[in-house]
Amino acid sequence: MILRPAHPKLPFSVKKILLSLVLCFTYVQAAEATGTYYVDSVAGNDANNCTSADTACLTVPGAQALIEALPDPSNTTVKLRGTFTEVVSFVSNSVTKPDTLDGLHLTAIDTNNQPVINTSVDETAAVSVTGINSVTIDHLTITGGTTGIYVTGSGNTFISGNEIHHNDISGISSTTSSTAIQLLYAKSSSIHDNVIHDVAVTVSDVSYTY
Repeated sequence: MILRPAHPKLPFSVKKILLSLVLCFTYVQAAEATGTYYVDSVAGNDANNCTSADTACLTVPGAQALIEALPDPSNTTVKLRGTFTEVVSFVSNSVTKPDTLDGLHLTAIDTNNQPVINTSVDETAAVSVTGINSVTIDHLTITGGTTGIYVTGSGNTFISGNEIHHNDISGISSTTSSTAIQLLYAKSSSIHDNVIHDVAVTVSDVSYTY
């Protein structure tokens, strides 16, 4: 006969503490969970789950629909590849409160081969983000439109913690005014290492290039 040592029984109070720690850890893990969604304008398909480069969406709205349906859509990254002619737009009220899109990150699948946002829609921004905090926009090539990147709060509600860097912005033109990067109702934000060129403003017959 082999005698095995009996497992010591833990007091009820110790079991309760351990269970609480496990539940607490699980809650923190869920709260900090983030997601990455991929969009490929050539090889993607909006019927995909879009959670890898091989199963990418075809359009940004296709990825948006999946993100907005998440139980917690905050801290989501959208990685792009290819050329996009539609306006890339994210708005805070597209999700129901208390859900939030705060922490949104728009970037490239391959930072050495930046995706191109080439919208032909006049009097609008190529990339527009409204009412979302801690937005990061980087490694995009933007041409066309009257504003390259437009990040704004809503009304008198300020947004903060935004970062815009390593983008290439050109070809922004309008008969009234043009802006490469515009932040409104924003504070504690950082704009750095962007390349801005061939941004033109035409008034009557006079053209200015900055």
